[in-house]
This record gives sequence, C-alpha cells and structure tokens, in this order.
Amino acid sequence: MAWEGKAVLGGIGWAVGGPIGGIIGSFIGHAIDSDEDHAAAAQEQQAYIQTVFLYTLFGMAAKLAKADGTVNQEEIDYLTMFMRDALELDADGQRAAIKIFKEAKRSDTPIEEYAQLYFDTFSDDPDSLVGVLAMLFQLAAADGILHRKEEKALWAVAKIFGLDKARFKQAKRHFFGDTDELFAILECTPDDTDETIKRQYKKLVLDYHPDKLAAQNLSPAILQLAKEKLQQINEAYQNIKKQRGFN
Repeated sequence: MAWEGKAVLGGIGWAVGGPIGGIIGSFIGHAIDSDEDHAAAAQEQQAYIQTVFLYTLFGMAAKLAKADGTVNQEEIDYLTMFMRDALELDADGQRAAIKIFKEAKRSDTPIEEYAQLYFDTFSDDPDSLVGVLAMLFQLAAADGILHRKEEKALWAVAKIFGLDKARFKQAKRHFFGDTDELFAILECTPDDTDETIKRQYKKLVLDYHPDKLAAQNLSPAILQLAKEKLQQINEAYQNIKKQRGFN
C-alpha cells in the first residue's frame, strides 16, 4: 500500500469532504512519524494500523452495502473512487481492500464487530469516528436512497463510536435531507410500521381527492391548495416507499 503517514491520510478529505477530512488525523500520523529511533517498530505499527484500518473500514462498507439485500453499481463505483482517489491505494492495496470487502459480504460477521474493532483501535481520534460515519453515509447515499436496514446499520456503528442521536441525525440530514419532514406530511413518524404508513397514505389521498372536495363547493383557491397538498402527499409517500423498500 502506497501510504506515507499523514500526507496521504489527509487526502481522504478530498473524496468525501466535511468531517471525513480528519478520518485518521494526528493519531496515526504521530504513531508513524514520531519516533525515528525506533524505525522498525514504527513500520510494524504502521503495517498493523493500516491492516486494521482496511479490514474494519471495508468490512463495515460491505455490511452496509449489503444491508438492503443487494450491492448496486453506484456503491461499487463510490468504493472504487474512494480506494483510488481518497486512500491512494496502489494496485496491491486495492486488491487487498476488494478481498476484504468480498469476504465480509459473504461472512456472518455483523457490522457491529467491525465497528467495535475500529473503535478499539482509533478511539483516541474522535474526528476519525465522525469521519468514518460520514464516509459510510456517503456510501449509503450513492444510490440516493437510505433503506431502513441501511439506517439501522449506520445507527449501530454510531452507537459503538459513542455518537449520540443528535450527531447521527445531523449526518443523516447532510446526506439525505430532512426525511422526518416526509413522515410529517403523511402525519406519521419514522417509528410507524409500513402498514400504518400505507393506511395513512390512503386516508389522506381520499381526504384530498379532487372529486370529494369538488362536491363540497369549495372556492377555487382552496381547491388549488388541496391539489398542491395532494402532490406533496404523493411525493412524500413515493420517497418513503423507496427508503423502506415496500411496494
């Protein structure tokens, strides 16, 4: 792997932006660069850190990408870019990362186990924890849809990293917008079941149906507002359907 301490690690910020820029930061840089009198030990530590980093990061990525049942091309394209441009892995490093990803995708190891090992290794660098969560959110956002199982996996990582619900929601809003607003339009909450959301959607469609409202002799202005509301309801429902993966 073509890594040289702090310089290459700083390149991660280019790919994702925001908090990911400090993904490893001074913790690894210091471990690698600080003690020239112990070069052999430093090299061994560098190799260990790099191995743990790749193993945990691409293990979590595999579990997240597979969470909704399939790994799509957008997710593969994002990870390819991340390996090449952000981590600046050479050919051997990319092959190693791909192998980790494929093995993790096939294994029964839960995402929590990879996240715990990452936390145990890099907990002294809080910025790296926020950065990895941001990277995983961007992976989930590659196809533009946050599936419910993806969100569950992301929250599992966040909890292990010691990040609270407010920080998690902030990251979610950054990559996916305010999805809570979609549920509010349907007069539902994210905790409601799929069946509850479907029932509420059908009720609202009936309430705002043009034929029903026309029979009430409402003014044209009110009918126009109702038409716009129905459009909002339909758009919110379609977005939630994509996120949740139901028909």
